This record gives sequence, structure tokens and C-alpha cells, in this order.
Amino acid sequence: MELWDKIADDSPLTLRDHICFRPSMYIGHLGDGSTYESGLYVMLKNILNNSVDEFRLNGKNRIEVVIDDGRVATIRDYGRGIPLEKLIYYACKSNWYEKKDSEEFKKSIDPNGLGLKIVNALSLRFELQSFQGGSIRKIIFERGMLISDITEKTQVDDGTLVSFEPDIQFFGNYRFHKDIVQNILHHIAYMNVGLRIDYMGQHICSHHGVKDLLEARLTSEKLYPIVHLQSKGIEIAFTHIDDDEDTCYSFVNGHETPSGGTHLEAFKYYLTRTIHFFYDRFKPADVFPGIVAAVSIQIQDPVFESQTKIKLGSTLMAPDGISIKQFIGDFIKEEVYHYLYTHADMAEVLYNKMIKNRLRRKGQI
Repeated sequence: MELWDKIADDSPLTLRDHICFRPSMYIGHLGDGSTYESGLYVMLKNILNNSVDEFRLNGKNRIEVVIDDGRVATIRDYGRGIPLEKLIYYACKSNWYEKKDSEEFKKSIDPNGLGLKIVNALSLRFELQSFQGGSIRKIIFERGMLISDITEKTQVDDGTLVSFEPDIQFFGNYRFHKDIVQNILHHIAYMNVGLRIDYMGQHICSHHGVKDLLEARLTSEKLYPIVHLQSKGIEIAFTHIDDDEDTCYSFVNGHETPSGGTHLEAFKYYLTRTIHFFYDRFKPADVFPGIVAAVSIQIQDPVFESQTKIKLGSTLMAPDGISIKQFIGDFIKEEVYHYLYTHADMAEVLYNKMIKNRLRRKGQI
């Protein structure tokens, strides 16, 4: 019996066939793990995102990540565990509407549950374990074929374990690079204050969200203390360094969007506009040179421009909700303006930096 659903009733292709024939549709650039853009890390994040969902739902604040010899990734969380009777369904069936239609997962980064299936399809070996109520079910696939299915009693805590070895047919002589994995895990921690990630003897966590992100990423001394502002559904941070380049990080529902999208566009537009109104001068070209900033938002049913989820395409905070542009704009206009008004020393440093940027732009210094 074919475990994998067909992609359409009139198609001979299964979901696994389609993923394997067109992997770039699902994970972008394949690569060998030597760069952050490699699809290996999209696969890793697909699994981690599910574990983060469990952290956000039940507060079990530990995820364990192991990379064995740079080849095999194992992620263990302590959430509710996958219902044992549905383990195979989650691993290879084409749709998982239970998650998509659940109120609990409206702000999930993977509401259709496709991530597990992508990883299974593109792995030489894929192991999925669920621990629930004193029982464990473990299934193992090799290149998408089920080779083992065992259920037995256990005394370990509830949760889920996923272990996968990417297929050399797609990734060649690949390797998970420690520094790239660490960067991914740190970003997840910044987006989930209180979550502890145990990784190869390290305990990765964050207490101040995107403020910690900027502190870790600064390459030069900051000109003024990091401005860190947050409210329900949004968190921003920014400062300036004595430089001409701008560095902006963006996140949606805890997932990094390195190519930005509608949320980053709105952040840049309204930050510039608010600063312009406060000082009654300055253009974007005066504001952004030297800025180091981050914006993170939480939205319902996010829509991205591709399955790799590197750029947000959504225009609304929720179906039939307000626009992302208005939501971010209202927050920045009120909070950033108030911050500048009540922090005169910082406002003066920012003013001097933008004057310097303007003079450089005009070739006067």
C-alpha cells in the first residue's frame, strides 16, 4: 500500500515524488551546508518550528538539538507528543487540516504541517518518535519507504523526537556547520524568551528578545543604548553605529525572514516618517546609514512568497484584520515618537548621526 498521497487524483506522482523532483520549490537552494542559504537548514528549521509551537502552547521550555558528526540532526521537544495513531499520517500524508484549522496554531509558521513531510522525503533516513502517556511509537523511513514501526511502553516524558540524515542524492558531501546551526538556534531563542535550547553542551536562551539579538550582532560600539519597544504582536529594537551600512533583521511568528517582506517595509517606512516628524527634517537616506535594527511581528495565517518562508507576502495581520502596514505604523508613530520625546540625550545623539549621514551623502565630509 502506498503510504504517500498522490498530489492529485489524476496524477501518478505522490507528494514525495513531487518534493524529490522539485526540491527547490520546498527548500530553495540545495547546497552542501556551507552557507546559511543551504536547504539543509530549511529542513532543520522545519522541525524546530514544530517544537517551538509546542513551547508556545504548553510552556515546556526545553528543546534538545544534537548534530552527530555533522551529518545527522536530532531534535527532541517536551510538548504533548503526536497522537500515536497518527504518526504515519503526519510523516507522509499530504494534508494536515487539524493543525491548520486549530485556533491554537493560527500563528504557527507551518500551519499545514508540511515541514515534516519535506524532511522525510529528502532524507536518506528519517526517524519520528512520539512519547505519550507512558507509551512510545517509533517509525523509521529510508528514502520515504517505511522500514520499521514499533510501539512499546516507556517511562520518559511526553514529547516528540525527530532524527534525520539528509540524502546525499540531493546534498552531496554535505555537512551541518556548527556556527550556522548556532546562529539559527540563537535566533529562535531571541524570538522565544524563556525557551532553553540545549545544543552540544551549550544552553542557548534569551531574556530580552530582539535586544539580545542586536547586542550579539553589533560589530562596532553603539552610539546610544538600544531602543527596545514591544507590545502585543510586535517587538522592535534599533540603535546606530558609526558606519554607512544598514543592518535590519526581521521575523514573523518567531521565524527569520532574511529577505524581509511587508513587515520590514512598513518598519522602515514608518521609522523614517516618525523621525522626520519629530525633528521636522531628514530623509530615509539620512536615517538608515549605520542603523542596526530588528522587527518581529506575530500574525495569523502568514503567507510567504515561497515554501522556504524567507520573505513575508501577507498584507493583513489576520484574515479580515487590519493591515500590517497600519499595525506597525500605529505602533511606531506612538512608541518611537514618545521615546524620542522622553529621552533627550539619545535624541540628540541620533540627530547628530543623521546630520553626519546627510553631510556624507552630499560629499561635504
